[in-house]
Amino acid sequence: MRGTVFLLLLLLIAAPAWAGDRERPPITVSGRVVDEQGRPLAGVRVYAPLYEADKDDETDAQGRFAIRPQHAKRVPIHVWANGYLETRTEIPRGTHGVTVVLERGASVRGRLSVPDGETLPKSVRILTRLSHGWGQTAAVGDDGRFEVAGFKPGEAKRLGVRAASYMPVLLTGRVFDMGKALDLGTVALQTGRSVTVHVRDHEDQPVAGARVRVQSTAWTPFAWGDETDATGAVRVNAATFDRLRVDVRGPHTDSATWVSFVEAGHKAASARVTVEHSVTLRLVLAWTGDGPAPWAGKDGVAVSIEAGSVPVDQRTRMPRYWRGRTRGNGSAEVLVARCVPGTW
Repeated sequence: MRGTVFLLLLLLIAAPAWAGDRERPPITVSGRVVDEQGRPLAGVRVYAPLYEADKDDETDAQGRFAIRPQHAKRVPIHVWANGYLETRTEIPRGTHGVTVVLERGASVRGRLSVPDGETLPKSVRILTRLSHGWGQTAAVGDDGRFEVAGFKPGEAKRLGVRAASYMPVLLTGRVFDMGKALDLGTVALQTGRSVTVHVRDHEDQPVAGARVRVQSTAWTPFAWGDETDATGAVRVNAATFDRLRVDVRGPHTDSATWVSFVEAGHKAASARVTVEHSVTLRLVLAWTGDGPAPWAGKDGVAVSIEAGSVPVDQRTRMPRYWRGRTRGNGSAEVLVARCVPGTW
């Protein structure tokens, strides 16, 4: 009985501490984002990739932000806004009142022209390999002129101009200098061509909900994607005139990816892709070399298999691959999922 009373006393003493742990607010990182003149910037995206933050944040009208990274003691914070250089900084958890200064960097300007009878787009997006995939978006004036900053200095071997309802334009050999505007001159937009992709199963029935991605082989950032409708079709407008790669994945999460191509041309085009149920390959590796096998004593060794009777990328002549890992420590067995039927 005395032991039971003692245990109850311990539980009563510990209960407030447990409750406090549950009610304790998460540790935040907070601060404000300003420009080079110290003016607050609103609508700036602040996030902590790979650190399980509760959510990204956007700065308010005073440039303030607060995020809650869960685990790391020191967290890499990424700060990005259209028209400014992306900034990365490392901040200890629990730090408040930090100030992040964004620079405008190099700028790009130009003037858009469209075919007679067409309407100028309201905005244009400039893509480079120096802008971490986001690019920068500029408003387009009534005369077609635009200007936007936020590019890193240096040479961009390829630069893309994208505007809604128009075919993207690829420019090459452009150089960005800090404090100077790169003038693109007149950029002529075209309506491009339409491409319709028809997806069927092995019984020639339409496949609804298949995921279709059409991609330029001239520059991979030029891509279009959607799901097939009830007729098993997807139509892409404003596609480029170069050879296009079509990747189709069935409506199920374990579906394989089927590859087809649309040849270069200026006229409307179509592609027909037949999808089948994907297969999982079970492999047992055999080692014929000297010494122990590469997977001996190792867990989860990566293994790739090469496609044989299925389409390959004819532009790069690179075959298609599927990847898996050995199943256990020192195991020679491999399972490779989501393969297309064929030979390997």
